[in-house]
Amino acid sequence: MELTQDVFRNQPDNVVVACVDYDGLLKFGDCPYVRTSWASERWRGARWLSKVSNTSYKRLTKLHRA
Repeated sequence: MELTQDVFRNQPDNVVVACVDYDGLLKFGDCPYVRTSWASERWRGARWLSKVSNTSYKRLTKLHRA
């Protein structure tokens, strides 16, 4: 499943990015300048404000809040 702007529903205004790690962990962060770590295949560079495990979103994707 692709990330869409709907993923930001019910998230606070300071959440500006949503990222999905290799294992389906969906993370919401406060900084748009994130990057992946090739060794761990996880997103780095933000303060992660909330996380949702075992999602069906496409792995290693990110979306900025519009």
